[in-house]
Amino acid sequence: MGVFQCLSLAVIWITITNVSYSTAIKCYRCSLTKTNLYLTEPSGLCSEFDYSDRFIVDCPESTFCVKKTYQAKIAGLRNGTDRFCAFQKFETHEVVNREWIPKVIIEEPYTENCTVINDQGLRTGWTEECYCKTDLCNAAPTCDSVRSLAVLLSSAVIILRNIPLLG
Repeated sequence: MGVFQCLSLAVIWITITNVSYSTAIKCYRCSLTKTNLYLTEPSGLCSEFDYSDRFIVDCPESTFCVKKTYQAKIAGLRNGTDRFCAFQKFETHEVVNREWIPKVIIEEPYTENCTVINDQGLRTGWTEECYCKTDLCNAAPTCDSVRSLAVLLSSAVIILRNIPLLG
């Protein structure tokens, strides 16, 4: 093997071993209220959310980001938002060489979409949960506004199709 080939292989080896492979997603994290003091990651209030780096967290145990929008009927009408990493970590054990070994599985129970959850007459008016799979995707406006636009456009198409052409 020539010197050039050895140098080429060395450069490739250094490049491969120094590249960090990451499957973690980055999400925005903020909450409607002050969070637990024992959290290891910072979490600001969503009322102060400004798309800045202080709201960005790594989610090594998630492949989805979440944005939850609430409307609560508590002392009047209240609206709020939470943004965070989806809960996907499942801890279990498996037998290896006749010993129980802890095992962590990152499950994929979600799909990329938004769902409105009705509280069935309880104190909250509704909750909209939006799941997405790209970095910082949970910064988007509520899916309600997107859904409203889709309904408006669909209605316009139906109305225009039913108008006879003048001629």
